[in-house]
Amino acid sequence: MKLLNLGCGGRYIKGWVNVDFVSHSEDVIKHNLLNPLPFNDDSFDVVYNSHVLEHFSKKDAGKFIAEIYRVLKPGGILRVVVPNLERFVTGYLKCLENIRLNENEMTVANYEWSVIELLDQMVREKSGGEMLDYWSKDHLINENYIIERLGDEFVRFRNSNFKSKQLPSAETNRTLQNKLKHFFTRKFFKLDISPAELAYIKFRRAGESHKWMYDNVSLKHLLLSKKFVDVKIVDTTTSDIKDWENYISLDMENNKVRKPDSLFVEAKKNK
Repeated sequence: MKLLNLGCGGRYIKGWVNVDFVSHSEDVIKHNLLNPLPFNDDSFDVVYNSHVLEHFSKKDAGKFIAEIYRVLKPGGILRVVVPNLERFVTGYLKCLENIRLNENEMTVANYEWSVIELLDQMVREKSGGEMLDYWSKDHLINENYIIERLGDEFVRFRNSNFKSKQLPSAETNRTLQNKLKHFFTRKFFKLDISPAELAYIKFRRAGESHKWMYDNVSLKHLLLSKKFVDVKIVDTTTSDIKDWENYISLDMENNKVRKPDSLFVEAKKNK
C-alpha cells in the first residue's frame, strides 16, 4: 500500500509519505498544505491527518479535503483526527453545572480550565495563549482533571516545564530582535502600524490558532460535500485501513489515546 501522512509534525512512520509545512527530517517532505498537493491523481491507498484541519479556515479546509480526495485511489481511505468540539462544549457545560451546584476551589478551577479549553486556541493572540499560562502555574489543584482531558501531552509539559529557567533571557533576545524587525519594516515600508499589531498579524498567520472546529455532524457533512462516501466515526483501535495495528502509534501512546480530546473519522473515495 501507498500511505500518506499530511501535517505529520514529529509523529510519522517510515515507509509512509510524510508531509508538513516544516521538515526537520529527510523522512518528511516540506510543503505548504494550503497549496495543491504535489502528487498525481489516484496515487494513495490511505491518507491520514491528525489535528491539522482545525488550523485551516473553513474555506481552506474544504480545498484541503478536495485535494485529499483527488490524490486517493478509488476505494482509498481517509482517516482524519480533529479536536472534538462537542467534547469541549459538554465539558464546559458540565463544569458550569458543577460550579452552580457547589462553588468551591475545585469546581472553580475546573470551570476556569473548561473555558480556556473551549476558547483559547481560537482566540489567542500569542503563542501558547492562556492555556500555556495556566499549564505553567506552580500548583494546579485540578491537575488530574486536566490530565484526563489532555493526556500525556500535558504530563510531559509539567514534567519538563520547571527544569529550564534560562527561558527569560532567550525570550528577552527574541523580543529585542522582534522590535528591531518591526522598526525597519515600518521605516522602509511606511506602514502605519505598531510593533504589537505586526506581531499579532504574524502570529495569527503562523497557523497555531484554531480557525474552525468540528463535531461529528459538521465533519461528516464536509467529507460528504467533497464526494467522500461511507463516512463513519471510529476510535483509536478500529479502522478499515489494512494492518492498522502496525500504525496505531499515530493515535496511541503508552497504550493510551494520545489526544483524548479527539474525534476520529474515516471515509472512502468512491470506486
